[in-house]
Amino acid sequence: MTKRLLPAFVPLLAGFRPVGFFPVTRLLPFLRLLALLLIAGGGGFPALAQVPATGTIEGRVQNARNGAYLNNVRVVVKDSALVAATNDNGEFRLTGVPAGAVTLTVAYTGLEPQTQT
Repeated sequence: MTKRLLPAFVPLLAGFRPVGFFPVTRLLPFLRLLALLLIAGGGGFPALAQVPATGTIEGRVQNARNGAYLNNVRVVVKDSALVAATNDNGEFRLTGVPAGAVTLTVAYTGLEPQTQT
């Protein structure tokens, strides 16, 4: 008489129930709490409820001595990767600027860089 050996995982499957038979009623209190938090403004989930505010800075750069608008001026938002260059009319546009006070640095070949908050 030969003894049949079962694979090692078979005893683990003895209490297994298919996913379709999971009692969803166990999840209802959690789902209600989650829905309440999301509706109430995200109390415990600020990342889901709030989107960081950003804005746009537009302007013109001109030479303070003679009033001429400068092209190819580099405009940089300090402590970020946001950079813009002015066009032929001295106009620039920076998008995605974080909300709040920022410091701009303006650099042009032959002139001292200027910084303004």
